[in-house]
Amino acid sequence: DKIPNDLDIVYSYNVFQHISKKQRTKYYQQIYSKLKEGGEFHFGNFVMTKENKDWRVWGVKDEDENYYISFFKQYTLVDQYDELIKELEDIGFKVEDCTCFPDKCHYLNFKCVK
Repeated sequence: DKIPNDLDIVYSYNVFQHISKKQRTKYYQQIYSKLKEGGEFHFGNFVMTKENKDWRVWGVKDEDENYYISFFKQYTLVDQYDELIKELEDIGFKVEDCTCFPDKCHYLNFKCVK
């Protein structure tokens, strides 16, 4: 089935931390293209912030200081907060961080409006 255009809302939780950075970017772009003007994209993802960067929850670190979290023996790049916001804004979204206690968690919630 084909995904229609002019969607009011797209909701995605517990998905993006399981797919590659390249796939996430592609999905963000596709979602933006399918939303009507004023449409909303709500999602959550593991995101590294200034407050949580030293937490033990993060997995493997590479030589470029990127962290990867492991799910079922698959390593997935963890988004950096500022980079994620910039990426979403560059696509065209107006981004609101809806995380209730951002200083106490690593799974952040976002509302992105087209």
